[in-house]
Amino acid sequence: MQGLGIETLAGMPILDMLEIDPAAPAVRPRVQDIQEVVAGAYGVTVTEIRGACRQQKYAVPRQIAAHLCRDMTTNSYPAIGRLFGDRDHTTILFAHRKIAAQSKTDPKFNAKLTHLRKLILQRAASRPTYAVAA
Repeated sequence: MQGLGIETLAGMPILDMLEIDPAAPAVRPRVQDIQEVVAGAYGVTVTEIRGACRQQKYAVPRQIAAHLCRDMTTNSYPAIGRLFGDRDHTTILFAHRKIAAQSKTDPKFNAKLTHLRKLILQRAASRPTYAVAA
């Protein structure tokens, strides 16, 4: 019997078992990338997005950014909340659900989200990467 190499597990190539989405971006955006792109698109600052002000001109971009953070990063609701001015995870959950529902019922809003996603991915892809020395 031939021994299994490290590249196989149970006789099956490991890469086939990982179920990696080939359409997934090579570089995941950071929360900071998302906050900066959304802030720029809505004419507010990242500090205002992270801030406590509940005015609609800040709350809407904040909710959009929180929604995109949940969709585009691997961060949990509590982790995203900490990066948005130490908000409770239920605030981020509410924002995620609200923006998802609005995007399903409002085609113009959905187009705006799609455009923001593209800008965020472009920003993440243009970020310099650093190779680790062997």
